[in-house]
Amino acid sequence: MKKIVLLIFLCSFTISCRAQLGPAKGVKGIGVNGGISRYGYVMGVEYVQYFSNRFYLSLRPTLELGQYLPTSTKYRSIGMVSTVYFSLWSVKEKFYFSLGSGLSLFADRATASEVPVSDAIKVGVNGAVEAQYYVTGALALFATFNQNYLFTNPEWGKVRWMSNLGLRYHF
Repeated sequence: MKKIVLLIFLCSFTISCRAQLGPAKGVKGIGVNGGISRYGYVMGVEYVQYFSNRFYLSLRPTLELGQYLPTSTKYRSIGMVSTVYFSLWSVKEKFYFSLGSGLSLFADRATASEVPVSDAIKVGVNGAVEAQYYVTGALALFATFNQNYLFTNPEWGKVRWMSNLGLRYHF
C-alpha cells in the first residue's frame, strides 16, 4: 500500500511540474492540425521551438486537397510552411496572441483536370496570426491563419491562404 501511495505522489509531482511549462526558452512542441484553405482542405503536423517566451519557430508540413476554381483542376499539394512568431500579448499566461512571417514551399500536382496543367514547385513568403490557449502547462489548443504569396507558376495562382485548428503538446 505504501508503494502505491508513493507512486501516486511521484506521478502527481511530475504532473504538477509539467503544469508550469508554458512558452519558455528551450521548450519544444509537436502538434496536429487541420482546416480549410482557399481551394479545399488542409491537414498537417507541426514542430515548434521556443527561443524565448515571446519568439518561436513553427515548422508545419502540410497536405492540401483542393480544386483550383478558375480551371476546375483538382490537385494535391504537399508543402512546408516555416513561420517565426512573436507573441504580442498574453492573458494570465494561458492565452497568447501572436503574429508571424516566414517562408513557404509547395509541390502541386494535378489529380484531375479538363485542361493540361503542369505540376509546379512554388516558393513564397507568408504572414500569419495565431491564437493559442494552454489547457494545461504542456497541452495547448491553437488557431492559425496563414496568407501565402507564391512567386512561381501563375498557372496555379499566386495567393493561397490556410486556416487551421490544432492541438499542440509541449515538452
